[in-house]
Amino acid sequence: MTIEEAIVRAIKEGDFRTVLAVLGLFNNINNWSKLLEFAKKEKITRKVGALYDTARTTIKVRRMDKRTRNALLKGNIKDKFVIKKIRSDNFKEIEKEWKVFIPFNKADLEVYKE
Repeated sequence: MTIEEAIVRAIKEGDFRTVLAVLGLFNNINNWSKLLEFAKKEKITRKVGALYDTARTTIKVRRMDKRTRNALLKGNIKDKFVIKKIRSDNFKEIEKEWKVFIPFNKADLEVYKE
């Protein structure tokens, strides 16, 4: 299993702690097109992009190429919640851009700042 596939599977699972742990994996991605391919297959492209932007606000993460970012923005989603019925009060700009509800607050992401 590759890192790209692990990220998509964890987001698809929808467990709070698993999705929170995935944010650290964005720094280890080698092939953005593979991530896009797996996300399209599971129809969670917007969720992947929104979580990438969330990770980028707190962690130093490698830059995603524009072609992949635009493809993720144009992708389909089954539902707007990354984790069922959980919304945050932070990251409203990211939620508006990706049309997905981010389940984390800034306090949840403090773990990565250390």
